Amino acid sequence: MKQLEDKIQKLTKDLTDLQSTLRGMNEKFQEEMRKPGINSGKAPADAAQPEMKETIHNIQTKLDQLDNRTQAHDKTLVSINNHLVNGKGGGNDLDSAGVGGSRFNTLKEEILRELEHRVTLSCSACQSGVEDLKLQQQQDRERILALEKQINAMDQRHRQTLDGLRRDLSRSQGCCDTVTNLSRRLNDMDRKISSTSEAYDKLQDRLNRELGGTGGGGNFGGIGGQGQVPIMPEDFFNDNLKDLERRLNN
Repeated sequence: MKQLEDKIQKLTKDLTDLQSTLRGMNEKFQEEMRKPGINSGKAPADAAQPEMKETIHNIQTKLDQLDNRTQAHDKTLVSINNHLVNGKGGGNDLDSAGVGGSRFNTLKEEILRELEHRVTLSCSACQSGVEDLKLQQQQDRERILALEKQINAMDQRHRQTLDGLRRDLSRSQGCCDTVTNLSRRLNDMDRKISSTSEAYDKLQDRLNRELGGTGGGGNFGGIGGQGQVPIMPEDFFNDNLKDLERRLNN
């Protein structure tokens, strides 16, 4: 009986330690999930948020299942231990009376072996679950690091693109300034052409008036000048042409 109680207590302690390990892993996992860059608005893992949420949910579910399983086995061990402790006196009476002592010892050994077997299976399953959880956490960390690298590379490319756009915009602004200057010069030239055209029209009117006035019956050095074709001096035309060229050039 003492040996059975000791083994039950040892198994209970093992389960308690396993529960503590699971709780510690759960708390550590929760702390990592709460770290900056994991759940914040600027998290690198937000690039794959639905997939990460599903992964986190699966991990949390496995932790809960392992914790519930260990708690159930812990309750079973406590129940068996209480039953043995409460029935300790009766068992000793049976042993001391010699009634069914051998059968009782055999039954205790069978119960102990079955209990050890079940606890071993449970611990193995829990340990396997813990190892799977550790592996999954490591894979998640590697995926998060890969996502961070991809986001950093994308950010670098976007910065380079933005710098290129700024340079293009600066060159475009210089081109726009050149076009504006050219437009202003064209407007000035148009005004000069208009002014020259007006001067030309005035000069043409003046020539017409002068030519018309000289042809109206004036005498140009001849005797009895009526009926004669007026002769225009060459210097008169040269002076007018030079004046016209000067105005056009200006």
